[in-house]
Amino acid sequence: MEDMEESHVENKHKNLAELSIRSHRAADPPICSECKELDLSFFDPTCLGCRDLLKNPHTTVAEIFAIIRQWVPQTQQNIDILVEEILNRGININDRDGLTDMNLLHYVAKSGAIGMGDIKVSSKVARMLIDKRIDVNAKCRWTDMTPLHLAVYFDIEEVVKILLEASSSYDIDCRCKEFDNGTALHIGCMNLSAKSVKILLEYGSSPYAQNSLGKLPIQCIPNVELSENNSEAEHLALALKNELTTAMKDTDPNIEKQKLNLATLHALGLEMHEKVTVAGKVGILRYCGSTNFASGQWAGIELDKPLGKNDGSINGFRYFSCPPDHGIFAPLTRVNKYNKNCVARFSLPDSSSSVSTDIQLGDRVIVAGKNIGHARYIGPTEFASGSWIGVELIDPVGKNNGTVAGTQYFQCEPKHGVFAPRSKVQLANFNISEDLDLNEDSLTESPRTTIKKSSPKLNSMLPKPKVANLDRTLGVQLNFTLTVGMSVFVNNEMGVVRFIGRVDFADDIWLGVELRKPNGKNDGTVEGKKYFSCKPLHGLMVRPSKATCRGINCAQLIDLKFR
Repeated sequence: MEDMEESHVENKHKNLAELSIRSHRAADPPICSECKELDLSFFDPTCLGCRDLLKNPHTTVAEIFAIIRQWVPQTQQNIDILVEEILNRGININDRDGLTDMNLLHYVAKSGAIGMGDIKVSSKVARMLIDKRIDVNAKCRWTDMTPLHLAVYFDIEEVVKILLEASSSYDIDCRCKEFDNGTALHIGCMNLSAKSVKILLEYGSSPYAQNSLGKLPIQCIPNVELSENNSEAEHLALALKNELTTAMKDTDPNIEKQKLNLATLHALGLEMHEKVTVAGKVGILRYCGSTNFASGQWAGIELDKPLGKNDGSINGFRYFSCPPDHGIFAPLTRVNKYNKNCVARFSLPDSSSSVSTDIQLGDRVIVAGKNIGHARYIGPTEFASGSWIGVELIDPVGKNNGTVAGTQYFQCEPKHGVFAPRSKVQLANFNISEDLDLNEDSLTESPRTTIKKSSPKLNSMLPKPKVANLDRTLGVQLNFTLTVGMSVFVNNEMGVVRFIGRVDFADDIWLGVELRKPNGKNDGTVEGKKYFSCKPLHGLMVRPSKATCRGINCAQLIDLKFR
């Protein structure tokens, strides 16, 4: 009988990749009456009442996605049961969660996080999904992360290896905008994911890849202050530096750069010496790589018309040759494959211009304070004067498919396109850690209706749960503690812990964090007392509960000696 059931499930699932891909609109996670009486705010797969709800055919895919989003041991350690229930409802294997734009493999890749999930279970489910032809390299539009990025972020080495083997290491150095356009290796170094970094290097990840700040992975390893309180972080940082140093000695940087350039081009669907468009101009791609005038990867293009800035050389250094005023340079991510049917007449900054805009193509944005999507077009239009932003919305609440009055400005699904003036569009800045553990108390009101125009942060629309009555947890023990030098997320910013301890200005334990950007409050000094040192406006003092490390609330990671 059991064999018959397994055969039935297999037949039911074998064509999942052939169904049309859907994005399941966000819903509330179901919860049984018993758990409600206990004032539990999360679905508990170990509860018989909740199990009955899960098995109920009327429980939707969106509701099960909502359960999976709950960042508690009960759900993450039962990821296999939850994934199986979603598949039993006959979805496409690559369907997405409408709130996070993650597919099942994204969730599984992070479910084995230390102190939260079960690595063996997540590895088993990852293999099962891969066998059913799930897209291993799928990118989440919320965080621009692939399953590999997530597995490396949480340092789940077994899943990292499974993903690399499944993809034959294809796109191993895929870029992630949320981490300064860095690779998985950059992400691993920033988060001291030593085990994952070692595997990435074994499978061919380049130690010479540069992020948009011009940094190599080894330069992203946090500077750990020497003290007796951070031996673990110090050990991890030292191990990473040794690993990267050895890899760089064994690798020819020139060959690596050529490989990276070609890999990046292929990922963007581009080829050298083929026709491309940039800032509404048409030309031939003549150069791809790093430059002396700016960090990151740049494209050198020979334009069809004398609308450029140079002849292929800048500041006396020649990158390619073309007639005067036919050469132009632009960030590689701004270059598109030529499409004669696509009109793009907007102006973007190039290497010789200091003009820039705070919203760029591909950015996550909020339109009119309620609709979320991605900027696909910026510039003038034929239907109205001034500069407009064309947005591809997540939900089908738009007006078009990127075409207005017969002119195509970008391409998307019907009713997913909308145009708005710059004043109606805001950047949607995301906290990676919060994105990875979305735990909304209620989605009865659509998140789009709760965003205030004065606050474009997506987190403002996601109330955090009351994680009460955790006596029903599965006995998970965290096998690491927070130490100075570890990377954390706080106030939608990435930073490094520089201080842990008691302070003079308040009670209890506080963290001193050095932010990567000048969005802090101080330089490590508060009310005349120096707790740590950093650049002005890069320092921030916060309670541990306000920060997360590898997706775990820092309040759970404080060593007992500090309490």
